[in-house]
Amino acid sequence: MDASDPRADPLPAAEPGVGFAVLLVMGVVLSGLALVLCVALLLLEGRAPPSVPTDSGESVESVARSGPVEREPMVAPAAGPARPPPDPEPEPDPEPEPTREQESIPEPESARSEPDDVPTRLWRARAHRERGELEAAEAELDAAIELDLHDASLVCERGVVRAARGDSDGAIADFDRAISLRADYAEAFLHRATAHHRKHEVAAAHDDVHAATRLAPNDPRGHYEHGRILAHQRKYDRAIGAFDRAIELDPGHVFAHVERGICRKRSGDLDAAIDDFSRAIGLDPSFAVARYNRGVALEARGDLVPARLDYDQAVRLDPGYARAWNNRGVVRGKLGDPRGAVADYGRALEANPRHAIAYRNRGYQRASLGEVSGAVADLEAFLRLAPNDHHASAVRERLERLRETGR
Repeated sequence: MDASDPRADPLPAAEPGVGFAVLLVMGVVLSGLALVLCVALLLLEGRAPPSVPTDSGESVESVARSGPVEREPMVAPAAGPARPPPDPEPEPDPEPEPTREQESIPEPESARSEPDDVPTRLWRARAHRERGELEAAEAELDAAIELDLHDASLVCERGVVRAARGDSDGAIADFDRAISLRADYAEAFLHRATAHHRKHEVAAAHDDVHAATRLAPNDPRGHYEHGRILAHQRKYDRAIGAFDRAIELDPGHVFAHVERGICRKRSGDLDAAIDDFSRAIGLDPSFAVARYNRGVALEARGDLVPARLDYDQAVRLDPGYARAWNNRGVVRGKLGDPRGAVADYGRALEANPRHAIAYRNRGYQRASLGEVSGAVADLEAFLRLAPNDHHASAVRERLERLRETGR
């Protein structure tokens, strides 16, 4: 056999004692590796952190699905930490756009030759409105209407400005007048529905939104406003149907996604709610209210770490968002960070000094840390702001114990 043949010169057979020793060593090594692997699996089991919610909004699967992170529960009274109503309406409420364009309005050719004609007055009014100068905008529209008393769109636009100024009665009067000038004016019906809804005049709002959707069935704003009215009446299934139609007509309707998510959460469908909030975030990553609401739904599902991340983003996008600071404090307390929770309740109170729930939460949290004087001050502040709250009697009892026993 050639010397280069790998089969040449085979290794001599090992002695029996040497082979046994080799097998013994290999067995010990493999046993050690198996032990290490078992320990690693035990450490990882149930401990993998939930994935971070993404901004894509493409699928509810992008939101974390693991259970709550295990932490020592914070020490709190039996009533537990409170939070504001868990699903606030988007703030501020979106205004239906008036018929006339409002953005980047070019100066009319007549502005210099005829400075007081209707197009120039209207241009000035919109320029004032874009800058937030609502009183000046209303004055320009007053002048424009005096020049053309029968232009329904001018009257409707003044109603929109009055509504933005908080003058709901004046706005409704203008929408009434616009409709009297043009009975098929869907825009005016829609605006009047919104104004009635803000005054909690639900029946009138309902009638107007039906008229608006009958006159303009393919306008998503009418279906959106109808959904809001139904949600206000706690008719969540029907509200979801109205929001479905609004989204079908306008898939990019961010507010409709958020409002539908709120209805789904209130109906107990947390996964679908999270999907809606994720889609809203995908459409507008800077919308703090969508982040907040997804945080609420994730927290309700027990996904505390992803909820904390959404509250983080909400307060980053809107540092004055008192609800989000308060709820982040609740989650930090649940995750074993009581001092972080106290700090967040403080930020909520900086944003809104009359946030009674934040005072109550901070008072309880301070009591758990042994900070008796601070706890007493916070709980007293809660009772001054909300003496008739359903938690008030429990807070009074807690105050008595703190004063008597220091605990």
